[in-house]
Amino acid sequence: VINEAQVQVRSLQRHSQGLEEARNAAQDDLRRLRERFDDAKGSQAEELREKREEVEALRRKTHQQQVRISQLEREAGEAALRGNSEHAQAAQRQIDTHRA
Repeated sequence: VINEAQVQVRSLQRHSQGLEEARNAAQDDLRRLRERFDDAKGSQAEELREKREEVEALRRKTHQQQVRISQLEREAGEAALRGNSEHAQAAQRQIDTHRA
């Protein structure tokens, strides 16, 4: 009976050791998956920051062009009022260039 109990204890110890190894392997897998997830998340955050910077740069450029177009339209209107058609036409060409 004692030998049989010792055999069962050794069998349970081996089984327990196998379960412990499997648990450790699963924890390692989980750790690696979390690291990959964090890396991917960081990469996406960086891409999003870059896109936001690009959008902001385009927004500033668009605003600058709108301001310049308004300025050119005023100049064209003033030139037309003064009867300076050449200056008005040149300003209109610049307006068209900025809008394109």
